Amino acid sequence: MQVSGLALVFSGVVIGVVGELAARGTLGPNGAAGIRIKSVMKSDAAWRAGHRAARLWLDGAGLCFVGGGLLNAFATRAVADPAVLIGMAAGLALVVAGSVFASRAARRCDEC
Repeated sequence: MQVSGLALVFSGVVIGVVGELAARGTLGPNGAAGIRIKSVMKSDAAWRAGHRAARLWLDGAGLCFVGGGLLNAFATRAVADPAVLIGMAAGLALVVAGSVFASRAARRCDEC
């Protein structure tokens, strides 16, 4: 359980860091990290606008993954099992919501 919990923590940190770097413009469009949907990938400006719009959603997703992972790694089994499921489901929902907001912002962007 501890290994899977720590892997979930790592995933949450990666989501938060990648989202922040992309929103700041440090991480540009690429094939490996960030929100890689058509509307967000169409230009550098759309990439930045989309990630700025998704920033808080991705931060929330990262926190859900980190929280669920820490509880999974260190709490009792009665708490750990539901915590990891809730953390993963909430994190996934926030990533999807962030992607929707990113897509909307990117489509509105005509070289922001």
